Amino acid sequence: MKEMTDDLMTTASLLRPDPDSHVVSDAVRKHFTVYIASSRRYLADVRLLHGLLLVVDAKIKVLDWTIKSLDAREDVDQCDEVFSFCRNASMFGDLVIYFGASGQDAGVQVGMAYAAGVPILGIKGIGEKPGIMLNGAVTVWKSILETPRVVQIMANCRMPNCRACPYINSCYVGQPTT
Repeated sequence: MKEMTDDLMTTASLLRPDPDSHVVSDAVRKHFTVYIASSRRYLADVRLLHGLLLVVDAKIKVLDWTIKSLDAREDVDQCDEVFSFCRNASMFGDLVIYFGASGQDAGVQVGMAYAAGVPILGIKGIGEKPGIMLNGAVTVWKSILETPRVVQIMANCRMPNCRACPYINSCYVGQPTT
């Protein structure tokens, strides 16, 4: 897990260009890191989405919390390790996917991502009506079926940050689901 966190921090430092720059060179963006914030009760769904994203584009790298978190509640050191990993993934990845309807932990991770300027793609759970804060933090809501294609488009976009992108409202990624 520490190795994954170190790798994430290295990737994050490479992917955070000068804020005034709007182009990320192909040499810099080797991976597009995605973190899926979700409840543990959707573990199978998260793993399925994880697998789909990896198949869609080799550039996509999914930061996987599911392996270590299963036993974390029993071990305080593991809890700290999982928290650090999830915090770093939320704040320094290229995209956070909120997989709803999820609880407090996923909401905190969305808040961390929002505060760090990381775009958030939301997938509403069945019957979920996001509150004001979650709805405001999510950059765009998409269906589970649209998500792999949207992430593929984002992984190949040359803009460094969707939230700061002047084209987000005209981009396919920024279009609301009909």
